[in-house]
Amino acid sequence: MKASIAITCLGLLLITGSLVSSAAPLPEKDDSLNPRRNLIICYEIKNYDSRIRSTVNTIFYDLIRPGDNLIVYSPARVYGFSEQTLSRPKAELSQWLQDKLKTDSNMAATGHRQAFNELKGLLEEMLFEAKGSDTKSLLNQYRQGLANLQSQRRINQPLLLQFADMFRKTPGENHVVVFFQKEFRPIPDSTMMDGFMQNVDLAFIAREIFLEPTQHENPKKLEAVIDAFRDAGVTLNFAYLQTGSERVPRRMELHEHSTDMYQFFSRLARETGGIILTTAKAQEMMKALQKRLKN
Repeated sequence: MKASIAITCLGLLLITGSLVSSAAPLPEKDDSLNPRRNLIICYEIKNYDSRIRSTVNTIFYDLIRPGDNLIVYSPARVYGFSEQTLSRPKAELSQWLQDKLKTDSNMAATGHRQAFNELKGLLEEMLFEAKGSDTKSLLNQYRQGLANLQSQRRINQPLLLQFADMFRKTPGENHVVVFFQKEFRPIPDSTMMDGFMQNVDLAFIAREIFLEPTQHENPKKLEAVIDAFRDAGVTLNFAYLQTGSERVPRRMELHEHSTDMYQFFSRLARETGGIILTTAKAQEMMKALQKRLKN
């Protein structure tokens, strides 16, 4: 089984640092009586659990059939499965990929946890500071930390367009499945926020970093990707996964930080005729996909 380093999480789909990913062209082979499926499954996950594990079993036991192509993007690497590799025992393949996903998701979780804890630590410091210059400095540090967190997962439009081009040249049905676990960040609770709003020196910056919505990608980028996927006959299926969230101390609460990713991928799925699910059970996507592919 071939593994090569890819950009963190969603490989082709997100920019998460300076690493670069590219996928090799898929074999050009077709059977008009039993058309092959070209499948790319992307796991944007930080919490590996039994619900994710069950989707891996489904891939090898129920989804893949002889002649299909399979590429899996973990949170840290890309794994391509040749036809010869896919002929090996299903239990062996499933266990191998489960082990890889568990290791890779733990790697991805480390960086996210560090960023999360940094923001939480800044809020904790604000609780003990007077409402003056020190608090304003901490708010500015929080804003910078938030910008750093946001910059880790910009949509990588050029690679998405390359992705569509790869499928355009490959016979068969083209399907992409994206599993994306919700992300959260710590923000002040209403009592702490009221204190900021009552201070003229803090109100503007506090409103900016805690109350304004997450910045979304340029709509023109999304339209270009939609056009490319349609032209290449690619269907994107998107599962937005609800998971257990981090704990935060009193005077803080959790704010959903991945609505921009939801809006991008759900729109791409809708425009390409794919499945869109918001669920705590990743297996629901696999069941829906199995039903779709049998039709």
